[in-house]
Amino acid sequence: MASINIRVPENVPARIRTEQGVSSINVDTNRFPRSDSGFYQSPNFDGSADRVEVNIKAGLGSITVK
Repeated sequence: MASINIRVPENVPARIRTEQGVSSINVDTNRFPRSDSGFYQSPNFDGSADRVEVNIKAGLGSITVK
């Protein structure tokens, strides 16, 4: 088991996709609301030239995205 913290810089929009087994994934939904498609995304993601995509595939452990 492991604990991982991912920090996205404040002014960088992000899309976060998750696939998980027996893990705990905590995403800051104030910054990255969950979409109807099931992933988390900054409201200004689609219109931004500078952005990041995070794909998380986890088995055991704890992951936090802020």
